Amino acid sequence: MVDGDRAAAVVAYAQLLDVRPDLVAAARAALAGKTLVCWCPVGQPCHGDVLAAVAAGASPLEAVRRLFPPGR
Repeated sequence: MVDGDRAAAVVAYAQLLDVRPDLVAAARAALAGKTLVCWCPVGQPCHGDVLAAVAAGASPLEAVRRLFPPGR
């Protein structure tokens, strides 16, 4: 994946989760209180950021808004 596509992939992942409440519930149940790690470069957008926020109670789209605030 080209780095320029990374943000679009993270947004698409969050949009998929947003329409799959079963996956959101499963992520919350399986990941609550856990530390997530990934191969993505530190400081780069990552699907793990979305999962971590969802596990902590945020909606997938709220997670994206936190990752990519308007005007950034």
